[in-house]
Formats: sequence, structure tokens, C-alpha cells
Amino acid sequence: MRFLAFLRCSIGVCVCACTATPLPEAPAAPSPDLIDTESGTSMNAFVGEAGSVDPDVIVRVWSLGDTIPPQDTRADDEGAFAIQPTGAGPFRFEALDDEGNRSAPLDLDGEANVLRADECLRMATQLALEIDNADVISIENGCGAPVDLMVEFRAPAPIEVSTAMVRVANDDSIDLSVRATEAAEEILRVQVSGAITETRAVTVFTVSP
Repeated sequence: MRFLAFLRCSIGVCVCACTATPLPEAPAAPSPDLIDTESGTSMNAFVGEAGSVDPDVIVRVWSLGDTIPPQDTRADDEGAFAIQPTGAGPFRFEALDDEGNRSAPLDLDGEANVLRADECLRMATQLALEIDNADVISIENGCGAPVDLMVEFRAPAPIEVSTAMVRVANDDSIDLSVRATEAAEEILRVQVSGAITETRAVTVFTVSP
């Protein structure tokens, strides 16, 4: 959606007539304070209390340590949900409404502890793509020393990325070019070593133009 504004001006008088269609609001990100693990289960089972997500949204959970497709469940009218991922953690939670609008992600370990990325390495956690139109993931290194990046998708997908391995000097940045050849959704994993050691995840998904 775009805001449309028409400005009409005459001598000494400027009249602004505006028509606008509001941008759709993305669902709120899942609240880590209201999500916990369920006791007495042999596998990771997560329970979101009322208000953990917006009412009636789809809760999508990615098993970041596995290649299985994401698993979905729908929250109730109070924003509560329960889900038991079958893949290996850590786990990424996203909330989606029925129009496909998507929340910011929440990454948790198997005990529902929040996984926080080192702030010295700046990069997006999500990328929306139109099919056959490339976009970039910008990565900025302020960690005090070079970082080496190994880039790969968690599972095969019709999405291309410009490089598989790259070094980024301190106080430098790079752009990873990403292009989808057909409708798809997958996690791009960025393994970081050097100044810091961690694995980042970027949800890459296609959208209609």
C-alpha cells in the first residue's frame, strides 16, 4: 500500500488534500516472557500464555538445527497457543495473520531462553523478495576484528545467494544479493567465526508485487 497525497497551491495559500490507505499492521512479535516449555514431555513442547501473540494468528515455528519444514499452529482468541516442534533446536517463532503479514521473529533455545545476537554484527533477521527480483542483506561488522561468514540455506530452496563464504573486515560491510526464482520460504543460516562465534538466521520469503 502506498500513501497518495495531492498538493494544490495558489498564491499565498497552500491547500493540501490527502487520501490515504493505511499500511497493514504486522502482528506483534511473540512475547518471550509469556512462552515457556511444557514439563513432562520428552521433546521440546512450547506453551504460550494468553497474550503471548496476537489473537487468532498463525504461530510458525522453524527448527533452526534441522531441515524439516516449519510447523504451524493457530493461537486462540486470547493469544494463547501450544506447539511441539519435531525438529532440532534452536527454534524461531513468527506470527502471521491471514493476509500473510509477518511479525518480527523470536529465537528460543529448547528451554525457552531467548537467543540474543551480538550487537557488534548488524544484519537483518528477515528478507521479503518479489520473485525474480533480487534484494540484499546488508551485514556490518563493528566487532573490532574481521569475521568470516559461511552462508547456506537450512534446506534446499529455489533461492539464490551471491556468495557462500566471505570475510568482512572490522568497520566494513558487505551486501549479500538474494534472488528467488519461484515462490518459496526458507531460513538462510549465516555461521559467523573470527571476532565472534555464533549462527545467525534470516527468514527469506517471497511476496506478491
